[in-house]
Amino acid sequence: IERGAHSNIMSAAAAGRLDLVAQYFDEAGQLTPAACVVSGGSTRTPEIVLNAAVGFACSAGHATMARRLLDAGADPTWESPVGTALARAKERSRGVIVDFLNERGITR
Repeated sequence: IERGAHSNIMSAAAAGRLDLVAQYFDEAGQLTPAACVVSGGSTRTPEIVLNAAVGFACSAGHATMARRLLDAGADPTWESPVGTALARAKERSRGVIVDFLNERGITR
């Protein structure tokens, strides 16, 4: 992203860029249609995009980003092809994220 790569909400979440993620929400706190456009111009549902974004944030160790996305309604128990947000944090040894999710009652 820093070098000009295409950005979407998932890549912005993985990079910990709260400023970019904020651009994908409207004034009511809902995802904009632009947030649902992913690589290659295909689209996904708002739920999938939000859930995937929290998985990327947790995998990358961005607790503030994870909190922002969870507060927006992301489901951390959603299982992507590479696992849940918690599983991804554990796999990457993101202890702060694991503790944060456990404190919120997320144990799988």
